[in-house]
Amino acid sequence: MIKGERMEDRIEIYLLEHLSAMSDCHTLAEAAEALNITQPTLTRSMQKIERILGVQLFLREHNRLYLNENGKIAVVYASRILEMENEMIGHVRMTDQRSRMITVGSCTPGPILEVVRDLQVMYPDKKIVSDVKLPYELLSGLAAEEYKMIIMDRPVDMDG
Repeated sequence: MIKGERMEDRIEIYLLEHLSAMSDCHTLAEAAEALNITQPTLTRSMQKIERILGVQLFLREHNRLYLNENGKIAVVYASRILEMENEMIGHVRMTDQRSRMITVGSCTPGPILEVVRDLQVMYPDKKIVSDVKLPYELLSGLAAEEYKMIIMDRPVDMDG
């Protein structure tokens, strides 16, 4: 937070979602319906984001709102922020899920059974997930951190 800034001066995610819906829909009524909120609630959201930014985002004509140049720029940033929020949520959840599991890949089914059994004994609190795939798939999966361990039929000469 910027020094001297108050929490009520921050743009909350729901305001960005409302602004994005205003951009996607043709009318206030359509945007409110898409968001499953009332028109007065959406109007207050748009007034709030304008107050926080300190600029008008819309041209107002005969009960219609049109994005002005400021609004179009705000929508571009809102879309980027919403995409980043979704990316953050997905990445954090994936990281948490990976921390609770051990993924093992093998190019042949025989050895993986014993390895999985041993890992279950060594790490009873972890979920053990195993795959049998082609060697090139295992190597690319290891490089992409899809596997914690792979079992190959030949030595692996790979950075990392």
